Amino acid sequence: MRSRLWVALAVGVVATGSCTSGGSLPSNESPSRPSPTQASAQQVVRLSIYPLVGGPESMPTGTVALGEQEEPLCTQDFEWTLADGSRVRGIADPDRPDAIPGCRPSATAIRVPAGTPIRVTADGAAHLNATRTMAPLYPGLETVVVEAHWDDGDATFLAFLDVVVTGSSPTRVELSCALAERVAFEARGGPRIQPGGAAYVRGNLARIGTDDVVEQMTIAPDRTTEWDGTWQVVRDDSVIAAVKFPALIGIACRGSGVAGA
Repeated sequence: MRSRLWVALAVGVVATGSCTSGGSLPSNESPSRPSPTQASAQQVVRLSIYPLVGGPESMPTGTVALGEQEEPLCTQDFEWTLADGSRVRGIADPDRPDAIPGCRPSATAIRVPAGTPIRVTADGAAHLNATRTMAPLYPGLETVVVEAHWDDGDATFLAFLDVVVTGSSPTRVELSCALAERVAFEARGGPRIQPGGAAYVRGNLARIGTDDVVEQMTIAPDRTTEWDGTWQVVRDDSVIAAVKFPALIGIACRGSGVAGA
């Protein structure tokens, strides 16, 4: 299951709509930090995941919600061991004998402001991996891939976000560290690993951990691929680096280790 998540990261998601941010790195101003009252009132996209409950006709499920909006998550595939020791599995592929219902993104997408944080929770899940921690800063349909690993099984889910940009939307990545703790970097010369998307950033910059999330936040106006723009690296809910694709230049928080910072 885990390998499919990193494939999704490498392939990336093509966003529709125009770019409103230009792919800028963090500014030279200290980031504004919300007060506790503002932070508690901030909207958050919530992905809630539930394990398989019941017999062989059941499957792991979940929901994606923001405010009063709520839609089911798409269960992309799963494998599970039932109480009697038998194994059940399913995949959203109509050509497979173990097919489960697929999802139509246009029917299950929720409307999400650009830059909205994303939080994933699961009942009884041992470990979660997600391809995003935040809605991007550009408009369009975005897919978030989540893998959940329980003691009795595994499942992959898809959440569909209809990202909208307004006049008050953020336009650039903001690191979680103070200005004095930011270090500029650029990738070393020589041959580069060539997969696209997050795999390219991971493969060519040192000290990005396997549990760090690498996500595209802006689209370059003069892009030649869907990945051109600014990407951010998130570790333990903190934005520790911003990097331009494909140049691999950026800014990282001191002590993060990213590209030697």
